[in-house]
Amino acid sequence: MRRAIDPEVGYRLAALADGEGCFSIARTKRSFVCSFIIKLRADDAPFLETMRANTGLGVVRYGDSWTGDGAARNPWARWTIERKSECRDLVAIFDEYPLWSRKAEHFSVWREAVIVWSTIQAGEQADWSELDALYRRLRLVRTYAAPMERA
Repeated sequence: MRRAIDPEVGYRLAALADGEGCFSIARTKRSFVCSFIIKLRADDAPFLETMRANTGLGVVRYGDSWTGDGAARNPWARWTIERKSECRDLVAIFDEYPLWSRKAEHFSVWREAVIVWSTIQAGEQADWSELDALYRRLRLVRTYAAPMERA
């Protein structure tokens, strides 16, 4: 069960996800994995660390990207949430603090995938067709740029 978060944190997280979040459904050799990722410049890492601490979800990792000439580096921080239980908790957060951009549609597909993925036990022989369909749907939604209707 997820812990309650301050509404300010919830709304800031939704705004951050609207702009920088990535909802992912990835195929592995034998299954699928759902994850949520935000990657920012390393000097914005304290913000990601604060979000991680306030939600209790995921992990923040650090790295460098090198430019084409190999001379300059671009340090980054990446917050990743990919445990089933943590993805379910993130779904609950975004259900309470909804996204408003096109990412809301990405979240909607990802949310369905997390629910399906959460019901599959490790080592269990599973029918992956539903997750495969959601994987393909998320890829399609990311390429379609029609405006969403708002209530």
